[in-house]
Formats: sequence, structure tokens, C-alpha cells
Amino acid sequence: MNMGTEEIGAAFTPTNQRTTLPHGYAPRPRLVNLYGKSEMFWIRLERARKGPPVVRLGRTPLYKLSDVEAWLESQKPRKVRSKAR
Repeated sequence: MNMGTEEIGAAFTPTNQRTTLPHGYAPRPRLVNLYGKSEMFWIRLERARKGPPVVRLGRTPLYKLSDVEAWLESQKPRKVRSKAR
């Protein structure tokens, strides 16, 4: 199949020009704005494999917001009940 250069350019969209993200997902800078934790905080969690799951769209790490919420909820200290005598 022989395509002219204008046809190739019309069919090809570089991934670095992607403007929409999958619904319900956010990149790290958005997490910084939403939760007030630094970007390095999220990077360290990912490297240690202790944080919420991360998926990648090219080189961009994305976090499913419902997973982040669930992970944050699981990190809250639990109240210890003392037994009544």
C-alpha cells in the first residue's frame, strides 16, 4: 500500500500529543493537587511497591482514583477498642 506523506500524517497521532486520559485515572501531578502529597511521595510508594496500583500510558504513570481513595482509606490508623470489664 503506497500512501502519500499527507495521508500518513493524518493517520498518525504521536502519543505525546494525547490530551485525554482514560476515565477515572489521574497522573501524579493531579494527585499532588488532590491530596497535598508531593510527587516524590508517590514516586517512592511506586518504587517500594507499597502504594496504590500504577498503570502506564507510554511513560506517563496513571493512578485509578478509586484505587487511590481505597489505599488512602486503608492507611488510616485503626481505633483500638479496650475491653470493658
